[in-house]
Amino acid sequence: MQFNTFLSQNMSLEEWSRKLPPVEEMLIDHYVAAEMAFSLNRAIYSNAVNVSSYIALKQIFFFLAFKTPNDPVQ
Repeated sequence: MQFNTFLSQNMSLEEWSRKLPPVEEMLIDHYVAAEMAFSLNRAIYSNAVNVSSYIALKQIFFFLAFKTPNDPVQ
């Protein structure tokens, strides 16, 4: 936990994601415990989920905002 806090305070999320190996590599090549590998990558995954949710909501908003009353229901 202290290492996660240290990284998050001293590295941007982009830098963190570039420097940290993926979970699969941590597990297979470096023998890192699954709990630690996922803990280290949690911020990266959380950010990816938030970004994809934002994009999906943005697409829905634009669809609804520019839909005319005569458009067929889909």
